Amino acid sequence: MPFRRCVMRALSAALLLASCRTQAWAAEHFVNKQGKDTNSGLSREAAFLTIQKGVEALKPGDTLTIGPGEYLENVQRADLGSPDADTVIRAEVPGTALLRGDVPAPEFKKVDGYRFVYAAQFDRKPNAILEHNTMHTLVSKANVAELEFDPGFFHYDTDSQTLYISNLNLSAPDQGRYTLSVKEKSGLILNSPKRVVIEGLAATGFHPGWGMLLGTPLSCTVRNCVCFLNVGGITLQPNEGLGKGDGGSNNVVENCVCYGNTFGGIVR
Repeated sequence: MPFRRCVMRALSAALLLASCRTQAWAAEHFVNKQGKDTNSGLSREAAFLTIQKGVEALKPGDTLTIGPGEYLENVQRADLGSPDADTVIRAEVPGTALLRGDVPAPEFKKVDGYRFVYAAQFDRKPNAILEHNTMHTLVSKANVAELEFDPGFFHYDTDSQTLYISNLNLSAPDQGRYTLSVKEKSGLILNSPKRVVIEGLAATGFHPGWGMLLGTPLSCTVRNCVCFLNVGGITLQPNEGLGKGDGGSNNVVENCVCYGNTFGGIVR
């Protein structure tokens, strides 16, 4: 047998063996709202409670399946995956696994002496207030008086733990639906991921932050995801920030929807 043919067959056998080993070692991990982070995560019955715990457990070639529900967390991982196999983060039912950076707003009541200002007690200053009916993002003003003449903003009094708002169209708050952004980072942050597939997830309420941020990704896919009412939707950018270095290569974003974000939708 010619030497070249022998070498090619040996290489093919080695590649096939490596592929079989990757498949044999690959595991599926689970996250759902009935889980515990002290579980093994290796079945639905022994699922983790948080997406962060599930992402930390992933090795190249593994799959993380996330059950329906709302997950109030920032998820972060560096150097996930490898060029040799797909590492998958997916919703068990597409569109039903929602990463949230916001919480429901308290009930607002009209403030005496003002026509358009309303107030509620809240134990911390929110990063932003999100009005879902109009998809308007309220940011902070320096004092309460400004809200009367410049609607569509909020003010937080730290001493009294009081949150003041004025609606953009001067209507009462009970005519809208508000949530308060309380998380400081993006929803899903993957720095230097390799051949990672993100599928069917949703993210909302991250200010300042993106729904999904991939730093210097290589051969990654974001598919069938929805990001709304964040600073930005989905971004593929250098680890150092937009415009500051290597932005990655050979990536795909497909069938994703981003809306109501204040800076951008899908940004490369």
